[in-house]
Amino acid sequence: MIVYLLTVFFFFSFPTLEAQIEGNSGINPALLQSEMAKRGLTEAEVRAKLLSKGINMDEIRPEQLPSLRGRIEEAIAELEREKREKEAKIKQAQEVQVRDSVVRAAEVEQDRAEDLVKKEARQASKKKADDIREEIKKRFNC
Repeated sequence: MIVYLLTVFFFFSFPTLEAQIEGNSGINPALLQSEMAKRGLTEAEVRAKLLSKGINMDEIRPEQLPSLRGRIEEAIAELEREKREKEAKIKQAQEVQVRDSVVRAAEVEQDRAEDLVKKEARQASKKKADDIREEIKKRFNC
């Protein structure tokens, strides 16, 4: 039944599909699956969304489809919009993760650089102190 329902939707939405529909009652399920895949939808998602709109695809008769067309198109449009919003949220979350990782890496590098500067300063200070001790020993023959 979903195949028939989606065929009607895609038939009205995509004029190029008319040539691929096998007569009035014969339906090309592979084409419908392809259309759903192209839109990023699954049959289960479409069924669930239609059911939430009060459309049980297992109980729909073919003669009811024209009157349900608007609700079906609306449900599919909602699914596509929800999918885009979900993908946008995922992308945003990934960007935040990348940004946080870059910030953490920069902080680690800054800490390393500061540690290196401190180490070099300690070494320079120690060398200077050692040089002064050597100079004192030379002057006072110790």
